[in-house]
Amino acid sequence: MLTLHLHEEGFFPICWAETATPGTTYVRPGARGVLRAFVLA
Repeated sequence: MLTLHLHEEGFFPICWAETATPGTTYVRPGARGVLRAFVLA
C-alpha cells in the first residue's frame, strides 16, 4: 500500500548494487533536489 502512495506522489524505484538491508529505494526529483525514501522488504 505504501508503494502505491509513493507512486501516486511521483516517486519511482531505483536499483542499487548489493545493499546490507533488503528493500527498495524510491526517489522523486523536485525543484529543491531529490527526495529519497527507503522501504524495507
